[in-house]
Amino acid sequence: LEERMQSAPSGYRVHIHAKAVSDEPGRAAFDATPGITGIKHLLTQESIAKGATPSVDVSVTTLVDVFEEETIDAVDFVKSDVEGFDLSMIRGARPLLLEGRIGVRQFEYNHRWVSTRTDLRDVFGLAEGMPYRICEVVPEGIDGYESWHTELETYFEVNYLLVREDLMEDLNVRVGEFDESKPYTTRR
Repeated sequence: LEERMQSAPSGYRVHIHAKAVSDEPGRAAFDATPGITGIKHLLTQESIAKGATPSVDVSVTTLVDVFEEETIDAVDFVKSDVEGFDLSMIRGARPLLLEGRIGVRQFEYNHRWVSTRTDLRDVFGLAEGMPYRICEVVPEGIDGYESWHTELETYFEVNYLLVREDLMEDLNVRVGEFDESKPYTTRR
């Protein structure tokens, strides 16, 4: 990563923090399986107890702490790829989201959420009272949801967004709903 970031265009401010990002600072076990890349993640207490996955102890921070350390007031876009620990990372960013300091927050949703015993419904619950709409990246653009529905809980690979309400029109988000007779239908 450090090698790749050396080729960042001039004017980019890149700081690499050798830390995991979650909902509270501290230490945690991180997957140290040799030879695999792209799917490393924090380990659940259940997987630690089983002892089947080699691990390394890592420092953990929150997005709030990163903003503070880097003196970041607001950002347009935050993306994470934390292999099922997305809800924890979103919880750790809650104060920033409540203040609307992130324009769009992208996260992956897939079968890895099962091991962390979290659901997309949890994100909808967390987002209540925040100036954001939960949206899905689809081939046609972005679909926004009024509320959680069981049809969304598939654990298939999907990219979701928390889109700040004032950006909905600029991003051409189509808002729709589910009803008993048909799947999701957009209104615009």
